[in-house]
Amino acid sequence: MSDSTVSGGGQKSHQALGTAPELGGGLQPGKVTISGGIVRFEAAGGVVEWRLEDIRLSLGGHDNKQLFLTRADNPKATLSTSDLSLLDEPAFQHSSLREQIARTRKLSKTIPRGLMGCGLFLLLLLLGLIAMIVRRDQIVESLANKVPIEWEIEFGQKILQNISSTEKVLTNTAAYAAQIQAITNARAQSV
Repeated sequence: MSDSTVSGGGQKSHQALGTAPELGGGLQPGKVTISGGIVRFEAAGGVVEWRLEDIRLSLGGHDNKQLFLTRADNPKATLSTSDLSLLDEPAFQHSSLREQIARTRKLSKTIPRGLMGCGLFLLLLLLGLIAMIVRRDQIVESLANKVPIEWEIEFGQKILQNISSTEKVLTNTAAYAAQIQAITNARAQSV
């Protein structure tokens, strides 16, 4: 979204915030215009004019979406705008700021390193999780082979004790087999 308008003199003005001693201190909203090698910021607190040769450009703010114009001799005096179309002004194209503009444009299109790092971390985490799901049989088998037999026997006996305290466990399997055989024989005769 562009915050620029064309004024009566045909100059394009851009919404901006400025702080400079000439403005009486504090951050003030206003408009920036560029003409004749001069950057002009008009706010309720006054007017500031800087020569293009004295300006440094940088990106900042959230996701580098703010363009900052500072003076080399007073870095605390700052103009900022979210309207990056300010870089398209013809006065900028014919000034000594061309290299800074090219660098600033390049930076405005890059993905921040922190975001790239978080994305890469999440991708690796997701790939690790998928690998564990796909190879879960081999992982479980590998872990099971590392458990000593004594632990398995001890664990099995504890489980049997817990189950036998709440449920009836068959210990005489020969008598049980005879009962099943009798039921099966009776059923076979009736069919």
